[in-house]
Amino acid sequence: MLRLGVIGLRNIGRNHIRQSQRTSEEVRVIAGADLDSERCSQSQEEFDLDWTTTDSTELIEHPDIDGVVLALPNQLHAPLTIQALEAGKHVLVEKPICGKSSEVEGMIQARDASGKVLMVGHNQRFSPKVYALKQALKEGRFGKIYNAKTFWNRREMGDAPLQRGPWGFLEEKAGGGPMLDLGIHKLDQLLFLLGFPKPTLVSGFLSKGIGKDALKPLGVNYTVEDFATGLIHCEEGLCIQVESSYYHAQKEGEIQGTTLSGTQGLIENLDTYSMKKGELEAFDLEPDQSAPASCVEHFTRVIQGKEELQCTAEEATQALRLVEAIYLSAKQQQPVTMESIS
Repeated sequence: MLRLGVIGLRNIGRNHIRQSQRTSEEVRVIAGADLDSERCSQSQEEFDLDWTTTDSTELIEHPDIDGVVLALPNQLHAPLTIQALEAGKHVLVEKPICGKSSEVEGMIQARDASGKVLMVGHNQRFSPKVYALKQALKEGRFGKIYNAKTFWNRREMGDAPLQRGPWGFLEEKAGGGPMLDLGIHKLDQLLFLLGFPKPTLVSGFLSKGIGKDALKPLGVNYTVEDFATGLIHCEEGLCIQVESSYYHAQKEGEIQGTTLSGTQGLIENLDTYSMKKGELEAFDLEPDQSAPASCVEHFTRVIQGKEELQCTAEEATQALRLVEAIYLSAKQQQPVTMESIS
């Protein structure tokens, strides 16, 4: 039996517990930790946990815990990951890997010293269709991919970010807004599909104002962006566009999608098309049923030696550094190179 503990029992942490319960009889979340004692009691009752605590160190150091899932504010990802690895625990940390890419080195050093698994929770990788698309792209079925566009936009923020607490709306604590919350998911999925191309130049743009006014009546201080977009130039003639928002003038309340354009075909919202002489023809791609259904499922399979880790610290760092480059470019109002991100 693989025994897990979840630290952070708001909506994301609770979702990880639900996913673990669907994974395997060989895996069980036995404990949870949260600063709020009421959330601890509710989670223990709802998920039949053996115990809960308001002290994360107690959970991390408990001898019965094999792996830790961290669903915490961004600025806590690095220190608690390092603490858990040094305590001999496997770690699944929510995305982004940490608040600043400069913190990653310490996490990697702790991982390598411990010999434990360190996985980052970029959940949009894990589906049978995405796994099948990655293989088809690797085989060149769409020719050379020259343009990729992805987005996750909300007209209004909605309840989900509010449920995490006010830290997510403060730039100095969260590190960023929708681009770091939503856009990084879509960006990681693209990078995964494309085999992590090497970026060379990044341009970014941010818009602010709507969210600050919208949340002021609720007494919530909002300093992150409403809307962000980035243009990423990569080697070998590839351009990536990424866009995300909490507040954005659009018809739909929430939309997300991805398009990859190649010399011999098209992928649009995971639908596939071949192209010959300028004509598109739809074709079906057999989903890869070996794909894990969730981050927790993949995490546990890796710990058990059944799969090779697909969401490493190094991969997650590339997505974080690109988001940082978008923010830096927007601030400087000019394109930046990846060398600009310290």
